[in-house]
Amino acid sequence: MPINFVRKLAVSLGLNVVQAPNWILTPSLFTMTTLAGHIIKTTTLTERNAKVSDFGDINHLTYLPYVDLFRADGFISSVINDVKLPFETVVVSKLINLPNAIEKSLNRRP
Repeated sequence: MPINFVRKLAVSLGLNVVQAPNWILTPSLFTMTTLAGHIIKTTTLTERNAKVSDFGDINHLTYLPYVDLFRADGFISSVINDVKLPFETVVVSKLINLPNAIEKSLNRRP
C-alpha cells in the first residue's frame, strides 16, 4: 500500500493524519489507491493503453470491500486478482458468468 501517497494527499488537503490508514479503518481508500497503482503499473509496463473507462473502474472499486460479488471487465478483474486483497469478494470477469456466481453465493448463505 502506498501509505506515503495517502499521507501526502492528506497533508495537501490540509488534514492531519492522526492514525495511519489501514485496511480496517479505510478499506475503500486502500482498495482504490492500491488498485489504481497496479492499474497504472500494468498499463505502463505492457502494451495496453490507458482507457477513459479506467477512471470509472477505479471509482467503482470503492464498493469492492463491501460486496459479496463484484462484476468487472477482464483487465480490471485480472488486476484485482493479482493484488490479492484482504477480503473475500468474488470477482466476476464475464457478464455471462454473473447469474451462476449469484446462485453460488445464495447457496452458501445459511
